[in-house]
Amino acid sequence: MHAVSGHHISDRPKQDDRNSPEVQTMFNPEETLAMLKAPQKMRLIDLLQSGNSLPWTEIDDELKALKLVQPGHRRAENATLNNWGWSVAMMAASPESP
Repeated sequence: MHAVSGHHISDRPKQDDRNSPEVQTMFNPEETLAMLKAPQKMRLIDLLQSGNSLPWTEIDDELKALKLVQPGHRRAENATLNNWGWSVAMMAASPESP
């Protein structure tokens, strides 16, 4: 075992993750995909297929509120997928997606 400040890792108190606020608010791409409207899903797929970014639309305002897109790095007037957006877009674009 590795010693940390004179204590063993196994000596640390264990937390009950089920009641942790961090676990309750963790991002869940399946749940996010399930709550999206059809135009939002299509926009995520379009952004994914663009490989980069597309001009900002009203739908991107909704997706930004859900923390799935962000302004472009080089062109702020463009929308780009962030990590969460990529996760949801990949699921939306899969053949198994509802």
